[in-house]
Formats: sequence, structure tokens, C-alpha cells
Amino acid sequence: MVSKTNKFLGIVLISFIFFFLTVEGAVADKVILENGDILTGTVEKVVEGKLTLKTDYAGIIEIQMGKVKKIVTDNPVAVHLTTGEVVKGKVKPSEEGKLEVEPSPERGATTVEMGKIASINPLPRKCLNGMVTLLPVVTFSQATLIGKEALSALKP
Repeated sequence: MVSKTNKFLGIVLISFIFFFLTVEGAVADKVILENGDILTGTVEKVVEGKLTLKTDYAGIIEIQMGKVKKIVTDNPVAVHLTTGEVVKGKVKPSEEGKLEVEPSPERGATTVEMGKIASINPLPRKCLNGMVTLLPVVTFSQATLIGKEALSALKP
């Protein structure tokens, strides 16, 4: 027979396990604004000077990058720099006005100035692959004119 103390300890242990599993899944990206506000959600992209944050509480939020002080991501992102270089990894704040992109097997940690970020996770460019054949278009009046000129050229 199980004592009341063992049942209580079992319930406490199960509660702690559930709590830590729940907290682990509740991790989110953070955007810290110049005015001190902290927004949580998922950093979707930064394109044309606007950060797009997807939140559970307010849907999609667009924030001017000039108003963003710090960015922290829990998942790797592709940071496209104005130099054309792309650095991939989780992002966290570094010194004032800079971000640190976590190290990868190819490179060490990279510090990036906020002003040198062209985009983060931009949408891929849509390209059409294939062949296009253009045919000359001749209207009826042009064909008639061409036909008359051709006939007059044949007459002596």
C-alpha cells in the first residue's frame, strides 16, 4: 500500500516535470525597442527597414528598424548584410547598436552593426525558369499592305 507522503511526492514530481516541459516550449524571440518595450514572438523577417514579428497576442506586427534596439532569436536566422554576405545563426545583442550571430562550423561568432543589416530571412525571389517563344504578330491590314507592296515590286 502506498503512503500518503509517497503519493504527495509523486504528484509534486510530476508537477515539476510538467512545468519544465511547458516552460521549455514557451521560449520566444525578443525584440527590445528604443523606448524599453519588450515584444515577444517570432522574428519572421526584416525587409526594407521593417521588422516583422509574429505574435500570439497581436498577430503580425511591423516595426521600423530605427526603433529597434536589440533582437534575440531562439532559432537560427539568415542575416543578409549590405556587403552581400549572409551570416546564419541565432542572434543576440552585443555591444550598443550591434548584434552577435552565434558561431557555426564554418566561422566563429560574428558581430554585426545594426545599420549594416540589409535583411533578415527575406522572402526568396521568384524566378521563372523555362523558355518563351515570341512569334511575330501581323494584323490583317498589315498583311494587306505587305501583299500590295510585294505585288507592286513584282510588276515591271
